Amino acid sequence: MYTEEDLQILLRVRELIRQGRSIGEIAGVGREALLRESDGRVPERPGGPPPKREKLGAETLGELHDQSEQIVAAALAMDQRSIDRALDECFSRVSPESVIFEVIEPATRSIGELWAAGKCSVASEHIATGAFVHRLLKLVESAAPVRSDHRPVIVSCFPDEYHQLGALIVSYHLSRHGLRVSYMGAALPFEDLESACDVLRPSAVLLSATRPALFQLHRKALAETARRAGRRAPFYVGGQGAPQSDPLLEHFGVRFPAKAGSQREALDGLAEELRETAVAI
Repeated sequence: MYTEEDLQILLRVRELIRQGRSIGEIAGVGREALLRESDGRVPERPGGPPPKREKLGAETLGELHDQSEQIVAAALAMDQRSIDRALDECFSRVSPESVIFEVIEPATRSIGELWAAGKCSVASEHIATGAFVHRLLKLVESAAPVRSDHRPVIVSCFPDEYHQLGALIVSYHLSRHGLRVSYMGAALPFEDLESACDVLRPSAVLLSATRPALFQLHRKALAETARRAGRRAPFYVGGQGAPQSDPLLEHFGVRFPAKAGSQREALDGLAEELRETAVAI
């Protein structure tokens, strides 16, 4: 017998299919998000308990590893359809969070290493990244709280930073923890970021930099932006290109998230900190 919640989910799935969404994409949304979309329930406030993490067995982890390797091979062959099929299969079997950390992230690292070794073209990297970004944008949208009593967290990339995968993963993780996120994408100029802070009055601002050279290029401009806008909201800087500390930026209140044993643990810690400091509307 179907429960009332099951029927609500089926009706929402039918609606999404009519809108052109694939079964794999709908499966990636997750049961709780489908229920929120179907009946307008308000998710837990930022102060509520964090979402439970899916536990995967060794066999499932091995299969996800194989799927990740298949995605890398498909990217090298510029086979977009095979990438999409592999992602659809993964999202239909495990939670979106598991797909992110067990499939997408390992594939991204492998592709980056192959590119650095001259064994992967920019075109292949763009095909894979485009597929990942497409899925993550949908996940961020689906995980967003229906309503929120707190000001948003702005998440964006440094100026000239076009690698937005990390920022999207952060956005999804924060949304799943009940935080309202305003995602502003790649290569956001600091003057536009400052204008957004004036309008949105965020609880916090998170910026991503994937290359140390890019961080250094915009370091002084960030210090000036933080000096003016950081009094209204704390700034956080993360990503592979960010240092663990910077005296100049820390003088103006910029924070560097503490390193942890894994990226998941680091994101859990950041989400908890932001939930505790979220500013009510």
